[in-house]
Amino acid sequence: MNERAQHHPPGSNLVVLAVLAVVSLAGRGFAQAPDAVKQFITGSLADKTRIIRNINPAGESSDRVRQLPKIAINFVLTYREDLGDSPGLDELFLAAVEKLDTGDPAADVALLVYLLSTVDSPAAEGAVTAKLYTFAQTRAGAARYAVPALNTFLKDNAPGTGPRKEAVLTAIKALTLCGDSSSFPVLLSYALQSPDTDAGIAARQALLSITDGFETNASRAISELPMPEKLFVFRIIQENSKISPNFKAKCAEIALSQAISIVKASNGAVPPAVIALQDEALIAIVAHDWTPSSALVLSLFPIARNEYETGALSEAQFIAVIKANAALGISGAGRVLSRYLADLNSITGRAALGTAEPETVSAAVVLALINTLGDLGDKTAFDDLLYVTYLNNYGNEIIRSARAALEKLKLQ
Repeated sequence: MNERAQHHPPGSNLVVLAVLAVVSLAGRGFAQAPDAVKQFITGSLADKTRIIRNINPAGESSDRVRQLPKIAINFVLTYREDLGDSPGLDELFLAAVEKLDTGDPAADVALLVYLLSTVDSPAAEGAVTAKLYTFAQTRAGAARYAVPALNTFLKDNAPGTGPRKEAVLTAIKALTLCGDSSSFPVLLSYALQSPDTDAGIAARQALLSITDGFETNASRAISELPMPEKLFVFRIIQENSKISPNFKAKCAEIALSQAISIVKASNGAVPPAVIALQDEALIAIVAHDWTPSSALVLSLFPIARNEYETGALSEAQFIAVIKANAALGISGAGRVLSRYLADLNSITGRAALGTAEPETVSAAVVLALINTLGDLGDKTAFDDLLYVTYLNNYGNEIIRSARAALEKLKLQ
């Protein structure tokens, strides 16, 4: 602890209560007090510490004994200035915080919250956060009152490295159990700034555990944060098993719209994080069968085609864009995709005449395109599919697929 622990808290009677509590214990009949109380009052610092460590609050029948850890904490706060940096006081404080359990969780948490803003040593902060974590595990209702203090502690000690590493980690774990919407920004900050540290990993897990206000905070973050933070938040949303599939789908639509806007505004190469967001958002939309985004997905195709042709999008990613049109049954997709097939047919035809390289056209892309057109059942693709069957240099598999797609169109 530091000098902050030497001063009385504004508006607080903790120090006065410490003295009164000891006097009260003695005044109510010292001879009749439990032995532990007598020894605490008369003992040395070492005796006081030993007595506190031997207390079992859960199994203690005497309320007067259960109050001793709180009295010990107040004793340390009262006499720190007089006794200076005494190791004995530090040991007593740590032991008392660990054993604090007066039977009034709200009052205990209030004391711990005060201590978190008062003490200023890694050991003391570690003890206080550890106790708050214990209360979060066993008395979640009372622990919620500590959330603002835990949030502030984390803000003040970012990025969670150095001597306060363990206290920060414990505070994050406590918020995993009792955090609320107010915890989202600070936890997200830790997860973004230090993703590979213990604190960053724990913060990510905490974000996945907090349901209060998650949807509001997450949708705002994915809309307002820059790249690559958008991608990070999107992944957090998709990983969160506690939120609804509809919300995940809506966020995927927002993410895809954001990615498309960034690409359109880009004057040069598209950043890999944008491509990843575009790809993962599309996958989520298809996985959730989110048909409200059909028009958006269709608008992605010309963008994805350009990305593929310039090397920004992989073949597998481009094929996923093509297949998404059939997966969602997008109206109008047949016309758009058949025009692309016509272009590929033209290239392939020229290649047969020796005016273009055969490898210009990917067999996998053509197969995906043909199968998607067959699944869509849009008869506007009939002529372009039929032309495929006359281009022998496409290969047998592609020609067979084109004939199968034509059969599907005939059944429509």
